[in-house]
Parts: sequence; C-alpha cells; structure tokens
Amino acid sequence: VQAQARAKMCFKVLPGAFRPPPKVTSAVVRVDPFPAATAPVPPELRERFMSVVRAALGQRRKTVANALTRGLDLPPEVVKQALAACGIPPATRGETLGIGDFLSLTAALPDG
Repeated sequence: VQAQARAKMCFKVLPGAFRPPPKVTSAVVRVDPFPAATAPVPPELRERFMSVVRAALGQRRKTVANALTRGLDLPPEVVKQALAACGIPPATRGETLGIGDFLSLTAALPDG
C-alpha cells in the first residue's frame, strides 16, 4: 500500500460491532492514492518492485535471502550480494523491511 498510497488508521472497531463478534479488533483505514508524480515507486519500476515485494513476503517464516532466492529464481550468491549492498542481513524476515529497503533491493537485484 505504501508504494501507491498514504494509509492512515482512522479508528478502531471493537468486536461487539459485528455479529458474530470476531476474536480481533478491527480498524477503519483511510487510503489516499499518491499522484503519479509523487509516488515513492516510479512507474517504470512498479512491476519489478512488486515482484520483489511478493517474493520477499510470499513465504511465511522464511528469511528474506531464502524467499528472494526461491521467489525470483536467483542464485543464492546473487541475492546475498544484493542484500549486502543494501545493508540488509540475510537472516532478516521480509515483513520487517520498509518501503525504502524494498526500493533498494529492487535496484540491487538483477532484472529477471
């Protein structure tokens, strides 16, 4: 979402607002799309960026190195070099990375 819009939590919705009540608290989120000129991911990188994000987040409980190796079908050495160039330890989990990390990885990884 951060690649294409600004998201802001507006308020929480307690389980009692639903029937049957879920076992979690929900939230209402406002999503305002960025104008194309100010989006953090340039249009020409968007497809590649999304491929990197999907690969990094596509396998739960995998390190980002393993997830990118499998998800992008790249040699482990290539992925480890890209992670090192971005200052990201290979044992990092994809869900801990921010949009800036994903942008750096997109630039550092070879086009598939």
